[in-house]
Amino acid sequence: MPRRLCMRCLESFAEEELAIQGPEYLCSACRAAAERSRAKPSPPVVEAKEPRFLDRLRKEVATWCRGRSWAVRAPMLAYFVYTLVRHWLDPMYQDWFKPLDLGIHELGHFLFAPLGRFLGILGGSLTQCLVPVGSTAMFYRQRDWFAIAVCGGWLSLNLFDVATYAADARSMSLPLVSPGGGEVIHDWNYLLEALGLLSWDGGVALFLRLAATASMLLCLAAGGWLLWTMARRGDGSAPV
Repeated sequence: MPRRLCMRCLESFAEEELAIQGPEYLCSACRAAAERSRAKPSPPVVEAKEPRFLDRLRKEVATWCRGRSWAVRAPMLAYFVYTLVRHWLDPMYQDWFKPLDLGIHELGHFLFAPLGRFLGILGGSLTQCLVPVGSTAMFYRQRDWFAIAVCGGWLSLNLFDVATYAADARSMSLPLVSPGGGEVIHDWNYLLEALGLLSWDGGVALFLRLAATASMLLCLAAGGWLLWTMARRGDGSAPV
């Protein structure tokens, strides 16, 4: 009787005892082992997870900080701390940004004037707060992280300024300007009276001051972390 070797265990078997498994002749034991091996589920393929957005952002910001000078930027944060204290101690305090913010305020009246009287008057205060927000978007595109933090402080100063204006709605004791000449309108007296909220001028002002404080604290927290990261990673390999 002809015999043949099993191509797995290399034992000799009668030819009828072997079966063709693919290109191989296998004995019953090796054939069963091959079937068990095929039936065993393959381990799941684990895909590498991409880092989460915050993790990627933290890594990108830390890389940006490498070699940049914290000492050059620290005075700006120190000034913001000073202005935060001054604005709470004296609601009439005017910071160094006031002339710039006043110009933006008046520009806002012209930009919103075509939308009607109410929006034209609201446009001044609205624009001086929207410009720092728009600047934040611009600096995000440029990936200038410290400038983004500064925009938070700038927004805070504008909110403090608008709060002072709103608090004066009933007394109308603030000196007002009208670059285009003509009738001088107290913005917040008109706005709150139109909304039936003139008696709430103090509450509106307090809300704006709290929002200003939150924006400033966020600026100081983010800016402080950036300065700390710059100091820790300073190696002179990037522009100041």
